Amino acid sequence: MKRYYFTAAAGVLFLGLLGYVLWSGGTAGKPVTGRIILKVEPQEVESLTIRHDGQVAAVLRKVGERWEIERPRRVRASQEAVQSLLDQVASLEARRVIAEKAEDLSAYGLEPPRAELIMTEAGGTERRLLVGNETPVSSGAPAYYAREGGGVAVYTIDAYLAEQLTGSWDQFRDRTLVALSADEVQAVVVRKGRRSVEARRAGDSTTPEGQRWRLVEPLQAPGDSDAIESVLRDLQFSRISKFVSDDPSPGQLGAWGLKEPEATVELSGGDGTGNASRLTVVLIGGTAPDQERYVQVQGAPSVYTVPESDVKSLLEASADGWIRRQVVGLSRNDLQRLSVQMSGRPGPLTLEKDSRGRWVLQPGGRSVDQQEADSLLDALVGLRGDRVEVASRVAVSPGGNAPTGAGAPVTMEITVAGNDRIPVTRLVMPVVSEGAGAGKGSQVEVHVEQGEDRLTYFMPASSLQEVERIIAQWTAPPSTQGTASSER
Repeated sequence: MKRYYFTAAAGVLFLGLLGYVLWSGGTAGKPVTGRIILKVEPQEVESLTIRHDGQVAAVLRKVGERWEIERPRRVRASQEAVQSLLDQVASLEARRVIAEKAEDLSAYGLEPPRAELIMTEAGGTERRLLVGNETPVSSGAPAYYAREGGGVAVYTIDAYLAEQLTGSWDQFRDRTLVALSADEVQAVVVRKGRRSVEARRAGDSTTPEGQRWRLVEPLQAPGDSDAIESVLRDLQFSRISKFVSDDPSPGQLGAWGLKEPEATVELSGGDGTGNASRLTVVLIGGTAPDQERYVQVQGAPSVYTVPESDVKSLLEASADGWIRRQVVGLSRNDLQRLSVQMSGRPGPLTLEKDSRGRWVLQPGGRSVDQQEADSLLDALVGLRGDRVEVASRVAVSPGGNAPTGAGAPVTMEITVAGNDRIPVTRLVMPVVSEGAGAGKGSQVEVHVEQGEDRLTYFMPASSLQEVERIIAQWTAPPSTQGTASSER
């Protein structure tokens, strides 16, 4: 009998507690799975408004397929940041249900809310999410109180989304410094004080000649396309670290080194005919904290910081760094034909491919060792000068006009032809095995003519050894030739 009374009392107590829980709001603090707070179709959203403490903090609007920020300032929006926000709220799940029907929303920071997100869909339908205070510290991950606009239930949501909505509008700004592709640029000028360096493409960037650059200031010379393209890529992929000010005073611009920039970079587009149109001008100012630089895009008031490494190549730009250091100036695939000659040897000889795709020497159609032919081509393409100077004189040929006799320079000449759009390149260089250039570690001069350009490249004598070895074999008198033989 006692057991019966005990069981009955326990049942009454359980029912009483259950009733209290249901009466007091139900699943207070209960973890949930799959409880949707609101459901939104991201592609249907046409505008976003974020309010902080009842005041408009940001307005974003979809224009065509892209998002733009309208308030507090009309600037580019980060498409990735906006899409990330929409993806998070598309099917927003609660982490916990705090109250199915909360009586005092102010206890959660929801009356008024700390932040409110208003999503306007096509047709004018609005969906709202209200974010309140951060929940008390617990052993779980950080979370914030939230509810759907017009709803009565209070939930907790992940801190990442909540902090996006309660944070600065800057997080939705596009952090691209220069909104253009390096392929659009036809001319680049870097000015540092009274000095400047300027380069232009030889043609449209989609054509073979458009891949080549030419220095026009402070000298006329072939440009190092790899070095110049690297500068443009650095600028294209530079990302803003911090939005410093959207309304800087003259004093602030001076303090940040932007009234008299350390470097000014001007990029122009066009059709490669010299009729360039200005694309953008970037001012690089003084050093900012955390190894960054103050920068400003001309025509826009905003001042940013970017990592100094992103603009280092611009700050170091010079004619010496931009002049072409590759001697031949052609890629391996561009090489179509070679003419070679050495002082005191038969020649000139021409290296070209026959109908079977084999390299042969003309005249005579003498076959050559194919590996040695490839080795010569690779060695030529790999020749690079440690230093380059613009020359005024034409190099002396080892042919009939060259001086002869004791003490006369022993030289070799190579004429390189590429496709029709690339000028023929003529190289005249010493035979290092028969002169002062043979010394270990010595430097030699290679004279290069390409179109109207006259350049002198200074490089280690050892760079020419493979080129000289193969040409010496090919131009040797018939009785001493090793690798070349008459084709039968």
